Amino acid sequence: MVAAFAFSPGVAEISIRTSAVTTGIANDGTACSTTTPCTKVLSTGPAHSSVILGMSFHPYGYDTFPKAFSWKHPRQAFKEAFGIFGGLSVQNLNDYYIGPDLQIAHGVQLMGGVNFYRQNALDTDFVNGGIYPSSPTPAFTGPQKWTHGAYFGIGLNLSIFRKAFGSVTGLGVNAANKGS
Repeated sequence: MVAAFAFSPGVAEISIRTSAVTTGIANDGTACSTTTPCTKVLSTGPAHSSVILGMSFHPYGYDTFPKAFSWKHPRQAFKEAFGIFGGLSVQNLNDYYIGPDLQIAHGVQLMGGVNFYRQNALDTDFVNGGIYPSSPTPAFTGPQKWTHGAYFGIGLNLSIFRKAFGSVTGLGVNAANKGS
């Protein structure tokens, strides 16, 4: 089991914001004023990041005996270090990760691959940056859509991750200790 911090720079965490517009013309030609304001819609967001949890499978196995892992024999070390990671976000539903990983030290992995993420989307009747008369009858938010992009991350075996970040992330902290 591996817990990791993952970053997907090509996948945005979309939020849909609106602002009132009191001057200018709406997309349909309606004049915007202080008495009849229009609404501008913006669909933006930062790059996606998440705490993830998953399994790392090493097809060639690796020696778990303390201090057995060594880069002194590079070919053998690389075979043991190479793995395949599959996991999911502990923060978001429908947020999945898969790709190769490389154990660079005992219990520490570098990973990368593809992130599949279901996120908010702007309704198809509206365009990003568009100005619309008053508030439209349908909401600006449409159905969620799947998106994907590359991710990279750094992970620790779960026992190490819990010791280092358990109090920050709540991972591995029992309910009795959370309240105190």
